[in-house]
Amino acid sequence: MKSFAFSLFVAAAALAAAGRALPARAAVEDSLVEVLVTFQEYDPFLPWQKRQPDQREGYGVVVGDGLVFTTESLVRNQTLVELRRAGRGEKIAARLVMADCRLDCALLRFDTAAPAAGGLTAVPVAETIPPDAQVAIVQLDETRRPQRGDGRVVQIAVKDLPHAPHGALTFSVLTELNVGRAGAPVFHGGKLAGVLIAYSRQDRIGAMLPHNTLARFVADAQTEPYEGVAWAGFVWKELVDPAKRAYLRAPDDGRGVQIMTCLPGTGAAEALRPGDVVLSWDGRDIDNLGFYDDPDYGRLNLAYLIMGRRRPGDKVPVRLLRDGREREADVRLARWSDDDALIPENTARERPEYLLEGGLLLRELTGRYLQSHGPEWMNRVDSRLTSLYLTSRLAPERPGDRIVILAAVLPDPINVGYQHFGNMVVTRVNGRPVSNMRDVFKIAGEDGMLKALTLRTVAVDLVLDAEQMEAANTRLERQYRVSARSYRREPAPGDSR
Repeated sequence: MKSFAFSLFVAAAALAAAGRALPARAAVEDSLVEVLVTFQEYDPFLPWQKRQPDQREGYGVVVGDGLVFTTESLVRNQTLVELRRAGRGEKIAARLVMADCRLDCALLRFDTAAPAAGGLTAVPVAETIPPDAQVAIVQLDETRRPQRGDGRVVQIAVKDLPHAPHGALTFSVLTELNVGRAGAPVFHGGKLAGVLIAYSRQDRIGAMLPHNTLARFVADAQTEPYEGVAWAGFVWKELVDPAKRAYLRAPDDGRGVQIMTCLPGTGAAEALRPGDVVLSWDGRDIDNLGFYDDPDYGRLNLAYLIMGRRRPGDKVPVRLLRDGREREADVRLARWSDDDALIPENTARERPEYLLEGGLLLRELTGRYLQSHGPEWMNRVDSRLTSLYLTSRLAPERPGDRIVILAAVLPDPINVGYQHFGNMVVTRVNGRPVSNMRDVFKIAGEDGMLKALTLRTVAVDLVLDAEQMEAANTRLERQYRVSARSYRREPAPGDSR
């Protein structure tokens, strides 16, 4: 009997804790919204046309006057965004204010004067939550009424985001609630603790963007210019091999990671060198696995010291070992930009620059293009492209360098014998070297057309008959419904390409 009574007491205490984690019921209903997104993206294999429109659904939470926070992956390539309140059928038009794939964060704005928006109110964002906090998660059930479930934070770490190849501070939340959509709000102490960006039914673990990331993004998104995420510009590697540590004369106390690459034009390239051993960053010792002791979250990856603790424009003191001697350096941080990579991700799925001549389709290699080959893309595309992506995607030799590829050969009499060439790196166009699509456009423009390609792994050039080019292009445009044989973006201010 005593054991049964104690179990009832524990269950009652857990329910009470979950109840305290939530704001009042009315506040939950007046801050939680469904986010309905119509999106359309360019076809990565036929970039002159778009794919069919499609739809996504998720959740958002009101965080300010007319402002809704949701996930970037939900609103990616949006053409129409609408909100729908709990238990209501009317829709509220919304527009995108800012989205950042580096954090999987997005901010929407809706018209507070819209009839269906009456009564929507912001929920306060938590200032802090303990590492093992009891939390409450809210979503809508099949009747579109709020459904609550309790959970507990079981881990805090820097992890890769589920819909972008970037790492961010993530809270792992253990819960029995089957969370069906991204963006479900999580509460602690009556305040917003974060939102779920992914959930595994097998493990019963949800990945939560925490309150501090959310609050910082919302403030940043409403300020011009948007700062974004800090970026130092180097690639590092764990330093655990005793022989390598002895060779680099690393200290015996287990500190230090090795700098492998410094990206051109970054603060790291100004202050660091490949082979340097970083002993401490911003006053925090770094161990040989790349972790440090965070004052708020305990043992965390070095990446959070850069992106979470600092802002673009800051200078960070670094203690390093070079040629066996310790020294100090200041590393300038900048805003992370996908355009600085040798192989950009193009997570936003923007229209790629391309040139189609004589059935030869040239474009730059991106992570999005590779991943468009399906879940098993690493086994489906040319292994040399996979190797470039895995080993060198962040490290151009010069600012603006990209990988130009022959993406496909659209069959036509002008290119008979070339149809099996595809997903191959282009090194020269018309006999001249190219390092990005800007070079391709310049050469083709000066020569009047694309006449010959040199591929990295082919001994002979691919040559097209100039006299047949015009007739071939006409046939290809008609057969493949080509609206434009080339697309070139206007260069942004300061673009080095």
